[in-house]
Amino acid sequence: MKQLARIGFLAVLIGLIASCSAPPPADSDVEPGAIQVNEEVPAEPVELAHDFALPTLDGQTLTLSEQKGGYVLVNFWATWCVWCVEEMPYLQEVADRGQIQVWGINMRETVDEMNTFVDEHNISFPILLSPDNDTILAYPGGMPRTFIIGPQGDIVHTIFGPIDPAKFDAWLEENVS
Repeated sequence: MKQLARIGFLAVLIGLIASCSAPPPADSDVEPGAIQVNEEVPAEPVELAHDFALPTLDGQTLTLSEQKGGYVLVNFWATWCVWCVEEMPYLQEVADRGQIQVWGINMRETVDEMNTFVDEHNISFPILLSPDNDTILAYPGGMPRTFIIGPQGDIVHTIFGPIDPAKFDAWLEENVS
């Protein structure tokens, strides 16, 4: 059993190393090995979003599959992530506009930490707590990471790193009525 776990770990490690060291396309102006911030990755509409049901700060449970018919912005974040904190006012602005639901999934911080943060930053959109490992693995990447789930339950847009408000507003204008 330990041998099988080691082999699995090594396979994941090799995959991560290979994906991190791939050179940029020949027509790219990014230097090899450079870290790209605010990288938007168009997702194929056929990729169904991993369903989850998570508790919120106010004691409700939100289930992604129950939101079909509308768009949901799912943002993975933490209070110790500077970019995550910096994009919170913009996420609140997007939530206030009402054209798309905004859900913040906090990466396993305490309820007291979340309540303090939400109060200090005037956050009114749902903050979901305690994502399980399956959910974290189904939505991979660093933080912040944002996935837009379309009306049919598919991932229609992905952003790794902080959201660029101008780019995202343009995407919303083009894709969300």
